[in-house]
Amino acid sequence: MTLFSVFNVTSPSREATEKIYTQILEKHSLEFAEDIQACVPKITQATMNLYFAVIEKLPRTPVKFHYIFNLRDLSRVYEGLLQSTVDKFTDKQSFIRLWRNESMRVFCDRLIDQTDSDIIYNVISDLTKEFFKDVDEYVLRDPIIFGDYSMANPTDDEAEDPRLYEDLGEMHTIKEKLDKMLEDYSFDHKPMSLVLFNDALLHVTKIHRIIRFPKGCGLLVGFGGSGKQSLTKLATFTACYDVFTISLIRGYKESDFREDLRNLYKLVLTKPQTFLFTDSHVAEEGFLELINNILTIGMVPALFPEEEKDGLIGPLDDEMRKQKLPETKEFRWNYYVNKCRENLHIILAMSPAGDTLRVRCRNFPGLISNTNVDWFFPWPEDALTAVANNFMGAVDLEEEQREKVTSHLVMVHLSVQKFSLDFKSIYKRNNYSTPKNYLDFISNYIKFLGDKRKQCDNNVSRLEGGLTTLAKAQQDTEALSKELAAANIIIGEKKVVVAALIADITEKSEIAAVKQKSASEKRESLEKQGVIIAREEAIASKALEEAIPALTAAKEALKNIDQKALTEIKALASPPSVIEQVCGIALFLYPKSGSDASWATIKVQLLGDM
Repeated sequence: MTLFSVFNVTSPSREATEKIYTQILEKHSLEFAEDIQACVPKITQATMNLYFAVIEKLPRTPVKFHYIFNLRDLSRVYEGLLQSTVDKFTDKQSFIRLWRNESMRVFCDRLIDQTDSDIIYNVISDLTKEFFKDVDEYVLRDPIIFGDYSMANPTDDEAEDPRLYEDLGEMHTIKEKLDKMLEDYSFDHKPMSLVLFNDALLHVTKIHRIIRFPKGCGLLVGFGGSGKQSLTKLATFTACYDVFTISLIRGYKESDFREDLRNLYKLVLTKPQTFLFTDSHVAEEGFLELINNILTIGMVPALFPEEEKDGLIGPLDDEMRKQKLPETKEFRWNYYVNKCRENLHIILAMSPAGDTLRVRCRNFPGLISNTNVDWFFPWPEDALTAVANNFMGAVDLEEEQREKVTSHLVMVHLSVQKFSLDFKSIYKRNNYSTPKNYLDFISNYIKFLGDKRKQCDNNVSRLEGGLTTLAKAQQDTEALSKELAAANIIIGEKKVVVAALIADITEKSEIAAVKQKSASEKRESLEKQGVIIAREEAIASKALEEAIPALTAAKEALKNIDQKALTEIKALASPPSVIEQVCGIALFLYPKSGSDASWATIKVQLLGDM
């Protein structure tokens, strides 16, 4: 401390603060109606009362770590009031209604629950009735949504859009406009499955309001699936800006992030950019330090080397000369930074789960002090119903069944939220039931229903196929039965023939058996006779061998027979016994001989043939 000069800048007094903001608003309202000019001091008094009531009733706690209210918030209220124009705010009641809207945007949007919101809502209502009781009924009318996109047409580059900040009216009017914007967005970008229920319409308008202010940056806090990124893209499209975001790859480090930031700063000079940065993009905590620098001073120190700065500032030189601004190097660079800062709108999309966000906001205070906080509450019942109806609309269900299923989906999600609160009060532990869980619940139901229907269709197809097969089998069976009946008649006829054949075959088989038996007996007899014949043949062969010499001698003796001697023998009536015996033996051997061996027989049978 000995090497520094310390200055303590105290907060201005209430009187000084009121004088500052009263003069700012009085100068702005010079061209407005007299009743609007007359109510400017009351607006400042009511704003100061609201500011001190907020500080008193909503102290900062570890859970409500971002409940930091200071003069920045008063400036934001008046920044919104300065968006008013003469043609849109012609009377006191419309201007006071604008004050109520800006106060709610600045003080209510960052609150974490409905209880705190009701506190601020009641304070604003009481102040309205106290300071502006003649118009309180009109001012306190809901819904209250202000914006400047009623005439926006981002798809037509030549269309004129005066961007007049005004009361947008009823929800159905806002929904028609934003539905048209969403449809136009789908033509040039990847379509978003976005359901614009009332809360979504309000958040789109809030985000659009943030980025429409110069240097406007926002911190969107909500659980996964709340729609922070989708609503930011739609709001950016509605404002005719471009969305810039980083793409994480493996090994993405701070050097890569700095390179993306350099590309971003080159783009913002040509067209306003919305830098969408989510908690999933925080690959290193050092990224948030760079974001904090941009939020607080508008530039990351040493982001660009000195040799590149002249090339970046060059396009702004003509503009600076027209305004007769100093052309020093330092002033030119500051002018470039301010120009980029006005066109660069950082939207941080973070989740409140755990202590991560609290620690980050403590380490990098610019995340709170230099942003407009928009805290996303859990979806109300009408939002849950609208989302369920949107997704269930594509499911083939009867209307009565669809309503019951939708009611059940909503009831289950709300009951989980209720029991999560009971769980926290009993066990001091958090169980988060997020919109993403609800969307997954619906998608899983639709997928499960589709799978079961497909299974049923397959079973029906199998059953129909089986019935068709059975019907065909029945037809085939009937045809076969007729063929079988006709065949049975033929079979019956042939059965008789076959029976006769069987009887005949049986009879012949018996005969054959008898003959086979007889043949077997004859074979046995022949085998025995064959043995005997073989034996006798052997004896005969032996006798033949013995008789061959005698036969040979006989043949030789035949040669000596004389025909005359035979004739003489034939003539003998009583031959000698020797001749008779020899002739008898010859007759025995003669084939034509009989059993009679008399001389008369010999003469006839034997000698008669000689």
